[in-house]
Formats: sequence, C-alpha cells, structure tokens
Amino acid sequence: MTLAVPPCHVIDFWPQVRNDLTRVTWSHATNSRKKLTRAIQDPELMMIEADVVKGSLFGQSEVQPIMAHPPENRSDLSLAEFMRMVSPARKGIKLDFKDISIVEQSLQILSSVPKEELNFPIWFNADILRGPGSSKEPVTPDVFLRLCQSYFPFFTLSLGWTTGLDPKKPLKYNSKHIEDMLQAINTIIQSDRHSWFTFAVRAALALNSLPELEQLLEKSGPNTSLTLWTAEGDTLDSSKLNDFISRLGRNRIYVDLPLT
Repeated sequence: MTLAVPPCHVIDFWPQVRNDLTRVTWSHATNSRKKLTRAIQDPELMMIEADVVKGSLFGQSEVQPIMAHPPENRSDLSLAEFMRMVSPARKGIKLDFKDISIVEQSLQILSSVPKEELNFPIWFNADILRGPGSSKEPVTPDVFLRLCQSYFPFFTLSLGWTTGLDPKKPLKYNSKHIEDMLQAINTIIQSDRHSWFTFAVRAALALNSLPELEQLLEKSGPNTSLTLWTAEGDTLDSSKLNDFISRLGRNRIYVDLPLT
C-alpha cells in the first residue's frame, strides 16, 4: 500500500540549514505528553525524536504502538495521539522503532492521517544491522525496509547499527559494517525512487571511523547523510568532533547530541 505522500525534507522545510545540518535542533526521547507538549511549544526546536514500542496506555489493556523506550512498555502517549499532536506543530519527527513487530501497525496509523497533514519532515529510524561491540539483535532489515518503502517510499530512512562499547579498547565502524549497510539498501538505491537516507552512527565510534564513513557517504549517493548520536555515559573529544564534522562537511552531518 503505497501512499502518494510527497517528500518533505529537512533542507526544504528549513532552507536556512541546507549548508549546515548541524544547526538542526532536537528533542530526545519525547515519549510522554508532557515532553511532547514542551517540544511543540519550543520555538527553537526543529526535530522531535521519539521511540515506538508495543505496549499499552496507563489504565488500559489494549496493546498498540505507544511512545516509550525499552524496557518500558507503558505510557500516557500512543502513536496515534502523538501524530495528532505533532501534525499541526510545524516540527519534524524521527520515529525510532525498537521492534519489527510493531512497524506495520505503526505505518498503518500514519497512513490514516490525511496526506495533506503529513507536510513536515518524517524519519523512520531503526538499527537494522549488528554493529561494533554489540550482541543485540537488530530490527530485521529486509522487513523494515520493505514496509517503509511500501507505505511511505519518499520519507527519510534513518538506519543504524546496534552498538556497544569496550572499556579496554576503542571500537569503530569497519569496512564490513559499511558494506553490509550498502548491501542492505542497494535495491532501494538502484530503483527509480529518489529515497533519502541518514545513517545513525554513535559518535564515540564514528570519530574512530572517518575513512569508513567517508566511503559510506560516497557510495550511497548524494541524498545521504550521517546523524551523530550518543548514549548515556559516552564521552567525546570536542576537538576531534569538530575535525570530524569539518572533514565530512556540515552539509552531510546532523548532530543529535545533548551537548549541542
């Protein structure tokens, strides 16, 4: 079921960031009514990131897509209500899917929104591959990509790797991680759809992986970018971060970091 919803990209919605994606501002884990209301009312905020899981609302038993971060599976905010609140807000959203079993139902909820109301940047995010230092099972890549392309082929796909850290040695994204990602999206890149991708990379690892990530951007085409993110407890060298951004270009890197 492909919906004829035209693309709305960040650089078109906010032309002032076209040459410097690091200027995009974010809210993180916007998984409650209170946090979402605060984000919507913040005039400086551009993109709202929230997590979608299978669960139920407080005081209810119905299982549905809700906004929460694992291991939580209860919330005061459903995906349907999240969409109702953000649609008129003139913000972009990044929906982070933690479980493949909830993806299609979530996309069906979005497809019930009148297409003329989906006139803002919408990203679908998932960790579709196993990455450095991780034994965590990723979201099934072929199913996730097929569903997203089936329902909303022109929305931005934000794709990443599950990751971990090793206190004994620095980790990085290696050439195998890059090739696996390129292979995963190859069918979409080779199709006639002008899809947009951003690759979600953990900043602590990305800063050790400059040549590999340069290769990823070069081989994946012009409509691609990186989105730097960080986990609780990660430490970053600000000088190294600035050098990394300068090398790859501010027009190719979103910086979704609390310190920014």
